[in-house]
Amino acid sequence: MMNARLLVAVALPLLIITPSLPESRLSADHDESITAADATEGPAVVSTIAFTSTRDNHGALWAVPPIVGGEIYFIDYMDDGTFSAPRRVMANTYTDIFPTLSPDGRGKLVFDSNRLRASGEPVNTSDLFVMNHDGTELQFLTRGGSPTWSPPEPNGGTSKNIAFHASASSVGLPINQFPGSATDDSDIFTVNVDDLLDNAAVPRNLTINRTATVDDDPNWSPDGRRIVFTSYVNPSSGTLTSGEIYIMNADGTGQTQLTYDGIDKRGPAWSPDGKSILFACRSERQRQAPLPWRHSRSASWTSSVGRSRSSL
Repeated sequence: MMNARLLVAVALPLLIITPSLPESRLSADHDESITAADATEGPAVVSTIAFTSTRDNHGALWAVPPIVGGEIYFIDYMDDGTFSAPRRVMANTYTDIFPTLSPDGRGKLVFDSNRLRASGEPVNTSDLFVMNHDGTELQFLTRGGSPTWSPPEPNGGTSKNIAFHASASSVGLPINQFPGSATDDSDIFTVNVDDLLDNAAVPRNLTINRTATVDDDPNWSPDGRRIVFTSYVNPSSGTLTSGEIYIMNADGTGQTQLTYDGIDKRGPAWSPDGKSILFACRSERQRQAPLPWRHSRSASWTSSVGRSRSSL
C-alpha cells in the first residue's frame, strides 16, 4: 500500500504535461479545463485538429438554433498513424466556434464566441477569445470573427499576430443569421495579441479603402508576407452570389483580385508551401437557389508542424 501511494504521488505531475490527455468530464453550465484521470504509455501526439461540434448539446432546449450549442473539440494525430477520440475542451451554454490553433506548436487557441453578447444583440454576434489548448487562461481579445494566426516568428519564436474580420464602424450588424457571419461593413484587421492584451492596442484596418464591400475569411500565408480573403457587395436580398478571392500584403498594400467568375466563394486557405489556395465555392445550380450562403470555414491543408490546426 505504501508503494502504491508513492507511485501515484510521483505519476500525478506527469499527467499534467502529457501531450495526449484523455477526454475530460465537464459540466454543462460553466467552462472547465481539460483534466486527466488516467495515464498509460502510448503513442505521442504529432499534431492536433481543432473543430466545432454540437454533439454534446444536440437537442438541448437552450440550443436554438442548434449551432448555439457549438463547442470546441480536439482530435490528436498520433505518431503511429492513428487518431485519438474527440475530446471536448470546454462546456457551457455559449456558442464557441471556429477555433484556430497557433502554428508555433505552443497550443494557444483563438476562437469566436457570443458569450459577451448584450441583450438585444443578434445571437450570432461574435467576439474573439484566446486560451491555452487545455482551456485555461481564457481572455477576451476584441469584437470580430474568422481569426487566423500569423506564422511563427523566426528562430522558433511564437506566433504573435492574428488577422480577422470585424465591423469597420464597430456597430455593424451581421449580414445574415448564420454563425460567423460578417457584418454589413466588415473589414480585415490585424493585431498583435500580446499588445492587445497588455497594452490595449488598437487593431489595424487593412481594407479600410474598400468601400461598400464585405471583407471576410482572412488567411495568413505560411511565409507571413500575404493574406488571402474574400470580398463582395452585400445585396439587400441577403443572397450572396458574387464573393471573390483577393490577396494582399500583410500590411494591407497590394490588394489584388484573383477570381472573376461571379460565383460565390468562401474560406480560402493557403497550402503549407504557399503555392496554392484552397477555397469553398458554390456550384452553378446552388448559385441560382434563393437561399443565403451559409458562412463556412473550409478545411485547412494538412501540415507536418506539431500541434497544427485545422478548422472544420
